[in-house]
Amino acid sequence: MFNKKYFILILIFLSLFCSIASISAANTVLTDNSNNSITNESSLQLPLSFDEDINQKVDNSSDTNDNVLASNQNTVEKSKNSSAIIKKAPKVWINKMIVKSDKKLVIKLKSDKKGKIYYSTNGKKPTVHSKKYTGPITLASNKVLKFFAVSKDGSKSKVHTYKRILGKTSKGYVEKLYFGNMSSTKTIALIVGVHVQECEMHKSIYKSLIKKNNKLKRKYVLYYIHVTKDQNSYSKSRMNGQILGNKFIIKDIANEKPKITTDIHETSYKASGYKYPRFIHMISNKNIKTVKISKNLHKKSSLYLKRLLKLTPHIKRYDPQLGSSPAYITVPIANKGLVSYIYETESDYSKTVKQTYADKYIKALDKVNLSF
Repeated sequence: MFNKKYFILILIFLSLFCSIASISAANTVLTDNSNNSITNESSLQLPLSFDEDINQKVDNSSDTNDNVLASNQNTVEKSKNSSAIIKKAPKVWINKMIVKSDKKLVIKLKSDKKGKIYYSTNGKKPTVHSKKYTGPITLASNKVLKFFAVSKDGSKSKVHTYKRILGKTSKGYVEKLYFGNMSSTKTIALIVGVHVQECEMHKSIYKSLIKKNNKLKRKYVLYYIHVTKDQNSYSKSRMNGQILGNKFIIKDIANEKPKITTDIHETSYKASGYKYPRFIHMISNKNIKTVKISKNLHKKSSLYLKRLLKLTPHIKRYDPQLGSSPAYITVPIANKGLVSYIYETESDYSKTVKQTYADKYIKALDKVNLSF
């Protein structure tokens, strides 16, 4: 006969077994979920390499990663394109100027990026369809040279303009010429012809620059004033030269940024009441009432002149009362913040002596220490 007690015990045992199994299964699920959560959090926090990111394929992530790859490629392309469009314009300049005559110049051009140079001589702005520079250009005195360069990457320089005749009026004209090393950072400016009746020293300076052109270490800008009206009138010709210089040189010279500017003159020495037959008058001088310059420029002018005179012992420093020309030319130049001198030489000297002094002065200008 079936024992009820045993039956009840079996039921209790089975119930306990099922409960224990259920609890164990639940714990297993919780543990797996916890591990998955930790793994997912770790994958979010740790950075993936570019390759890992592309190759990772879980659920629908392949579409997302395709977008990431495209985005990265676009970024790289944009970066490359940004680098490609950064262009530096080439530089182009007159590398050499040779005076063939009063009517002809030979000009050589140069660019820093071995690009193509285009130019015109008719006054019109050149384009890539204009004449291509292949060698020295012969320029007539009445022509205007305009030129620019194009580098291999297509970038262009600004258009530069050179005209031998800087300006002209009924009184005459002003000629602008370059000599020496056109790549030099040290520019010297010389002015001749202000007073046409002092022309021998003017011609001597001009000839000296032509003769020494290929040997000069510095860049020289010569402003040559040609008075054509009232040449035989002492007072009128002087005024005409002063007006021409003031009108055309003053507004141009600052662009050249010369270290020293010298206006060349001749003097009657004792007849003029001067103490020396040869001297340099420092116009960039704060002691001159009409000169408005800094103490620093005054100091620089004095230092340069002191060094210059050591190289030219035949010249003295002498600051007499101002003549007629400084107010028109050398004083305005000084007031632009430039070192400004007047060089006076005895007018009674022979052409040979004047040429010797001109050569010595150019030699000294090419050698003088211009540090400050």
